[in-house]
Amino acid sequence: MEQTNTTYRGLIWCDDAGLYKHIKKIKSFESQGKLIINGIVNDGTICNNYDYLLIKENEIELESVDIAIILLKNDDCEDVINNQILALGFNENYIIPGRAFDIAGFTFDRYIALKSNTPTIFCPNCWGGHTYHSLGLRFESPTINMFMEHADYIKFLSNPKHYIQSEIFYEKMKFNKVQKVEYPVAICDDIFLHFNHNVYFEDAKKDWERRKQRIKWDNLFVMFYDEDKELVDRFCELPYERKFCLVPYEDRSECVISVNYKEYEDLEELEFWQIVIFLAQGGLRCYDVFELLLNNHFERIGL
Repeated sequence: MEQTNTTYRGLIWCDDAGLYKHIKKIKSFESQGKLIINGIVNDGTICNNYDYLLIKENEIELESVDIAIILLKNDDCEDVINNQILALGFNENYIIPGRAFDIAGFTFDRYIALKSNTPTIFCPNCWGGHTYHSLGLRFESPTINMFMEHADYIKFLSNPKHYIQSEIFYEKMKFNKVQKVEYPVAICDDIFLHFNHNVYFEDAKKDWERRKQRIKWDNLFVMFYDEDKELVDRFCELPYERKFCLVPYEDRSECVISVNYKEYEDLEELEFWQIVIFLAQGGLRCYDVFELLLNNHFERIGL
């Protein structure tokens, strides 16, 4: 598909609620000359109140389209639509979910660049998974839907290939007070992996083994957060070119962003790990994730 210089030609796959939710963003992109909507792919259920051309899948001409845009009320249906679009011959890097529009720093160019070269994110909790999901990116890391205690995580980062190559074994079940469910804990040499999004160890191990095959050792991005300055200092000393740490106190270290959330009355009762997750989900703005993941450049833009 040929790409224009400054304006992307798009087709929309949507439901009514998804189109309504994102129409202001679409109109804004159009008014700025960044987007031309060539039509809405219609399965007979869309109420077209926005004067866009309704077309059927067999009428699509790939040479006249640069990007496919998915606007849905329920993200759970996104994979089905994504596969339909891929089956038509679209390049996966040019399929964009509407929720990405709400991420600070979004532009079509930056999004396509990031999707074309998505890094492997190592992190100690769900920050990586939420970041991948909010951007509509494939999980390119095994540290997804699980967590490590932070001392174990620092140990993991000190020799990640050793731990990735080590076999994991079932250790015990543990009760998650937040989710109110039991989950399996695995041992990997001398560190513990907490698979708090799995019910059975066998499923957790399959996820771990499958996702560790996706690691891009030449495109790693390493994330950390903590309230313990000693652990933060140990993280900052690790020999990674692309590393990033969130802390709830003032720190001028090169790889650290200070998140002063307790200055805000509606946030001060939250625990720091909750703030970290909200940041990954895009609910709070503190950094430009595109600059972070594409250029390893970060500065505080909020909070």
